[in-house]
Amino acid sequence: MARRHSTNELKHQAIARPRMVGTLATIVCLIALLSVVAQEKKKRRAKPPFFDKSKTKMIFFDDLFSNLVGERPDFAVMPTTAGNGTKSNDDQNATSNGFAWSEIVSATAIENEIKSLKLSIDKDVTTPSEFKGRGYLNCRRHYSMVAALMAVISEFNTDIRWKDIGPAARDVFSRSAANAKVGTQQTYAEAKLRKQDMQDLIGGGTFSGDTKSKENDWERIVERPPLMERISIAFEEKLQPSIANEDEFKRASAEMAHEAEILRMLAEILTREGMPDTGDDVYEDHCRDMKRGASDYLQAVKDGDYDKARAAAGVMNQACSNCHNEYQ
Repeated sequence: MARRHSTNELKHQAIARPRMVGTLATIVCLIALLSVVAQEKKKRRAKPPFFDKSKTKMIFFDDLFSNLVGERPDFAVMPTTAGNGTKSNDDQNATSNGFAWSEIVSATAIENEIKSLKLSIDKDVTTPSEFKGRGYLNCRRHYSMVAALMAVISEFNTDIRWKDIGPAARDVFSRSAANAKVGTQQTYAEAKLRKQDMQDLIGGGTFSGDTKSKENDWERIVERPPLMERISIAFEEKLQPSIANEDEFKRASAEMAHEAEILRMLAEILTREGMPDTGDDVYEDHCRDMKRGASDYLQAVKDGDYDKARAAAGVMNQACSNCHNEYQ
């Protein structure tokens, strides 16, 4: 005969059954979790990258914040732009600190150009024989560009790197450019000093130099031929090849945007008071055409407009041809 369960036994079984189900569910979850963890441990992970500090110290700063220029921006009081597209009073007053170079060339383009010049100087200042062969002529162009860039930095209307030592660096490299018309042992020794100066500039070291005046005297800062050489490199060796076809234009757009900014800056420098032929309306028209073509090319790069880039290159080419025909 089947045994009858008491009322208490039935109650006990009713309570115990859910507890057993819950315990089993917990055990199943733990087993599944342990299985996932085990699988994760078996997965092979890529090793973290290794950087050789001896090779990266010239690219990355040890302490980024110690190399920043100016105060940190307060975004709560950032200048605003009026609804009609005009600049606020704060923006308009910014140009009172110097010539409005920021509307012609960006601080980034200037810094990148100086970094590029550092690499070029490293390449051309190696041995006395190499320097005497061709290096001194290249260095004359390099030093002239550094002097011109430091002069622009001295007049820059917004915060920019090297502004505090701009006038001193301008004068030091200007003198070296003037001396580098010949490849002598003396100019080679001077070139090694400028090579170290560029290392200090890029690496954030101390620049030793002094200046008699913070004001730019363009007649004394730089001669026109080295600047014209840099214009020729930018246009004939870089911008013109970039418009050979649309694919090449798109591939090289970032580099060409930089070259367009430098061209626009050089076209402005050529018309600064004290430079040769300034005051000659025809000559200055050619410079303005060059600057306009560079601006159009820069806009074409931003828009990704290949046809507009070709038209802009045509404007610059015509400006160069007209100027050379009339002022050689």
